[in-house]
Amino acid sequence: MARGKLITNLKKLAPAAILSLSLNGLMALIGTYKYSYDAYTHIFFADHYRRNWFSLWEPRWYRGFLITTYPPLTHQLLALISFAVGIETSFPVMILITGLLLAIGAYRLSGAFIDDKYRKYVALIVASYPSVGLMLHSYGQLPTVFSTALGTLALASYNDYLETSSRKDLILTMLLTSLTAYSHQLTVYFYVPFVALAIMLSKYERKNIKELFKKTVKLALLTLPVMLIPLIPYFASFRLLTSQEIIPHGSRENIFGNFIFSIMFFWGLYSFTITFLPNAIVIAFRERRTRPLLAAMLFFMILGLGGTTPLPKIILGKYWEILTYERFTFIATILYSFFLAIMLGDAGNIIDKYYLGIENPKPKPRVKRVIITAFMAAMVISYILASGTISSLKLHPRLAFDNALEDIAKFLDKDPEYYYITLELKSQRIRLNLLTSAPTLDGGYNSARQDPLLAESGVENIDASKHFPNGTKLPKT
Repeated sequence: MARGKLITNLKKLAPAAILSLSLNGLMALIGTYKYSYDAYTHIFFADHYRRNWFSLWEPRWYRGFLITTYPPLTHQLLALISFAVGIETSFPVMILITGLLLAIGAYRLSGAFIDDKYRKYVALIVASYPSVGLMLHSYGQLPTVFSTALGTLALASYNDYLETSSRKDLILTMLLTSLTAYSHQLTVYFYVPFVALAIMLSKYERKNIKELFKKTVKLALLTLPVMLIPLIPYFASFRLLTSQEIIPHGSRENIFGNFIFSIMFFWGLYSFTITFLPNAIVIAFRERRTRPLLAAMLFFMILGLGGTTPLPKIILGKYWEILTYERFTFIATILYSFFLAIMLGDAGNIIDKYYLGIENPKPKPRVKRVIITAFMAAMVISYILASGTISSLKLHPRLAFDNALEDIAKFLDKDPEYYYITLELKSQRIRLNLLTSAPTLDGGYNSARQDPLLAESGVENIDASKHFPNGTKLPKT
């Protein structure tokens, strides 16, 4: 029985797996991640573990900093993969793994909210959602996406635990939730609890809510001690974050007041799918089980608008200015995919079934095939465009020749006790950091900037200082 169910699920997931590997493999071959904002920062962290796994101190940036102030799992996995394929190649390999895990997790989690006949579409949609391409290939935010994939698997396991009460599901949920925290703590703070609440509420009519609550408390008590261990250094760094001058970020602005911001933080993530939002609302009106899902999705959708609404300030208080908000829009798209899957499953009958309330409308197989084909083709095109957003908008640095960086690294290694800085190398400066042991006063991780000259400047890095409002001003004496 279990084996048959596994084979059935594998068959349903196979097209999504092929699609995910094809899209991410194509973008990896093109090398879009090399133009991204954060890829080389995460490769640098992985390089630390590759060089000295048990050292907590990284001397190459900011006169040294504690590496443990960033959750380690994604970087450690990159380091392990790098022993087989090299440090840079480990990043696209990890992208392939992350894309697969996210599609599988979304497929499994969708069973908490929608009927089984729609779930195969969830995996296809998530595998090709432009938000995934933008986050992985344009922003290079691998830990955020990887932790979301693990968090989605954890939530799916949590749903199983509420249904079965089995010890196996309890332990699996505990471990997956902890692994999520080890990858990126914000996913556990926001995504996991809000969607867990939605799962509980979706069972309100079938299950005793008090019993569900007791199970959840038991799970939380078992998980917290295991989960909090790697987060202790991050809590210690909160003082550093709040004592630093705020660094400007487009997601904290009114994103619709700037054309580029609106593409980067809204249209690039949702693409054409946002036009179907009214359908999701009508579906939730008809399908009671999806209403908590809609509430969670809309919460993350509004939070993802950043400074466009007052919600982040209301919820986060003084901490709202230290976060970026595209991560919440990304979460909203994963939850939105469940509604899009229903729309594909009922393609050709959406008006009849959900707007007019006809229970069993006449099937329209030809219309359905055309709609599904057009939708998926548009998703694939959107994914490719989103993956190359930074490149197409010319927001990336010009790549330096490898031999030029290697020559600079050899020069710096002649006197590695001296600090150096770069100007206008952008992400290529971190590629240079990977090639040399010489320390730099600069870096690519804002939380580690303890030098008052940097921490009080409001400038993200010395290399690009002239592009920041206070970048060329003399420090106060």
